[in-house]
Amino acid sequence: QNPDLQLAIAANARLALIGSGTYLRDRLEANTAAPSDLANAANALADTVEQLGINYLIQAPPAVQDPVRNNLNNQLAQLDKMCA
Repeated sequence: QNPDLQLAIAANARLALIGSGTYLRDRLEANTAAPSDLANAANALADTVEQLGINYLIQAPPAVQDPVRNNLNNQLAQLDKMCA
């Protein structure tokens, strides 16, 4: 495998995480009818996704990333329950 290509793919995935948090936040702002509890939970998820992407970009160690990933899993579960 080409190491430059692997780095480019990894960087793209990390930037996609950051962009997806921004996109989610923008969609929430455009949808003013979203219930406040759902909007708050989705905004928190957007923050976490962006933090995860930033941490990947700076190559944060597992001790930093693991709590963020756990938080993300909990937030996804919470949103899943809210939308069920």
